[in-house]
Amino acid sequence: LLQQADAGALLVAAGRKGRAGIELVARESAVLLRAHPLLGLAKGIYKGNVPALIGAALQRWSLPLLGLAAGWLLYEACLLSAALGRLFAPRPA
Repeated sequence: LLQQADAGALLVAAGRKGRAGIELVARESAVLLRAHPLLGLAKGIYKGNVPALIGAALQRWSLPLLGLAAGWLLYEACLLSAALGRLFAPRPA
């Protein structure tokens, strides 16, 4: 985010460009004042909101995630079993 001195310097520079500079700053002011996502994430971690959100999500979705992981493990075990079966199958002479 812009500091007050930087914002003031930007307005002075835009004013030197005339009406077009002022209109540019007015049109693009939403971009200048928008918060950065990484700063928001860092603030959420610092204040403890993000860990609390992750903890609540894990409590709510732990059983479905466990079921999904178990299903994936079963699928991979079946693929491994089929591959090993083909590898160690007796070959016709």
